[in-house]
Amino acid sequence: MAAKLRWTEMILLGACCALLAGCRPETSAVPPTATVPPTAAESTPGGAPEGTLSPAGPDEGLSGELFLGYAGQRADGNRLVSGAGAVPSAQWIDLPLEDTPVWVAAVPAKEGSLWVAVFEDGHAQAYHVFAADRVEPAEVFPDAMPAGMPPLLYAVADQPALAVPPSETASTLSPAVLLTGTMRLAYLEENGDLVVDDGYHEWKEAINALPDARLLVDEQDRILLLGDATDRYPHGALGDTLEAGSIQLVRTDPVPQVLRSITIDSPAVVEGVAPLWTDLDGDGTREILVTVSDDHQGARLVVYAESGEQLAASPGVGQGSRWRHLIAAGPFGPEGEMELVDVLTPHLEPVVEFFRMEGNELRRVAQLEGYTSHVLSSRNLDQAAGGDFDGDGRREVLLMTPDRTELAAVQHTAAGAEMIWSVPAGGKITTNLGAAVLRNGKIAVGVGTEAQTLRLWLP
Repeated sequence: MAAKLRWTEMILLGACCALLAGCRPETSAVPPTATVPPTAAESTPGGAPEGTLSPAGPDEGLSGELFLGYAGQRADGNRLVSGAGAVPSAQWIDLPLEDTPVWVAAVPAKEGSLWVAVFEDGHAQAYHVFAADRVEPAEVFPDAMPAGMPPLLYAVADQPALAVPPSETASTLSPAVLLTGTMRLAYLEENGDLVVDDGYHEWKEAINALPDARLLVDEQDRILLLGDATDRYPHGALGDTLEAGSIQLVRTDPVPQVLRSITIDSPAVVEGVAPLWTDLDGDGTREILVTVSDDHQGARLVVYAESGEQLAASPGVGQGSRWRHLIAAGPFGPEGEMELVDVLTPHLEPVVEFFRMEGNELRRVAQLEGYTSHVLSSRNLDQAAGGDFDGDGRREVLLMTPDRTELAAVQHTAAGAEMIWSVPAGGKITTNLGAAVLRNGKIAVGVGTEAQTLRLWLP
């Protein structure tokens, strides 16, 4: 068995490798085939970037900072981007890629942002984007990961690195996660076991996790994931015919322990790769949000307390094999009310829906047809996200047109759900929606396309 490499060692090794002379190309110009539009973007100030660990002081540069970039935007599974963007008026650039990308990931840098595109065979290509007219190819360590694994990008001192399986028995479809408070690593094995490893000791629990389950992490280094994989609901819309029969809440500090197992009564399942884990009702405690599906009621949105109690649910679709893609939870209402956003039947006639929790019910308060968030049979559930992408102080959800050639912003206004703007992607979108919240709080957005380009909208 190959020796395991601790994540702390990987971070240091990646940073040191990239700092070696000759490791990173010395170029400061936009690549010769990059496309830059003629107009510049106006930008608005925002808050501090997400995903920053151990922030350095004002004179320390990036020496003490670790940035993490998730394919789904956040460690808690909620596809909600902080900060403020300027996408409809932004200065976009097209960066040439070696192949057609299937994933993108991004993190802020000391200046600008770092972007990594991952291709179908798992190899990766990186750029440091300082501004629209200044882009440098970057060396990413390692430069390949298992095919099919969503990227988890991290960077120290502006040097990007990708998480890779920490052992020969680790899952190649679920990225390991770093528990930052204790500097331990958590990951899934191929047999569905959950492992928490500090480099010297392992804790292992037979969760029977989905092979592509995402490990969610909160501020207490607790882990939330989908377990008890089952084929009792063979819809098969998300890459395989396995779905989850339970939701598992695990503490890791001071010692690992399964705190709660929420069982989904047969014949229903959780249809997805991870919950959303956020404070929906404003009581200071996170709730667990999932799509529950069966052949009778069809897909419905369900909210659980961490105790396992069901708090609220939406009506079901009314028939099986009709999915609801749960995207994000946040202040999407016209007056900033907390709402859930999903896409009903993204593969058929997609409908963007906004739900509000009222007592023990999730009530649909707005909807709009014609925008999608997922490709049938794909494991990529991150092709949409919520945020203030135009800098107007209101949250919208950014999705794809059905032909996947444009990004469209849908907002819940006083008049209902409306498409408020759209931007061309420069080709058919083939990746998740990437976003980096820069050090000034502004949002850079990007997607990879069938044209073998990475299109970025820069603030």
